[in-house]
Amino acid sequence: MPDDEPLASELFQGIIAFITDDSSFTLDEAETRLREVFPHQEVSRHPQGITVASEQWRLWLDYVDRPHVAAESREMVEWIGKQFAAAEIAECERRVEFSGTDIEPASECFGALCTACEVLKGFCGVVVFDL
Repeated sequence: MPDDEPLASELFQGIIAFITDDSSFTLDEAETRLREVFPHQEVSRHPQGITVASEQWRLWLDYVDRPHVAAESREMVEWIGKQFAAAEIAECERRVEFSGTDIEPASECFGALCTACEVLKGFCGVVVFDL
């Protein structure tokens, strides 16, 4: 599905994949793994991340490694307290943010988002957190 086709507006889901310094995560490998689990969708890599698209919906995995990520990771830990993986999240300087065009819990796009989260969880050093 070309990016210039109109779809419903993009919605940020509130799920973030925090990437530790020693993580095995790479965008190239993530793209490869996503292609394997989404054989009937278009999976494409772009400078900011990866897009998974069908004719009805589009899902974006936006890779962020800008300087503000480290500060926001520490702030996140203050907000979440002593929940799981707080110490790992506090040290993260990279993350993947998820958004899509139709991310209501019963939608196909939401199901794809959940699948993409599982793919990223498969990397060593990736902590997926739902705000």
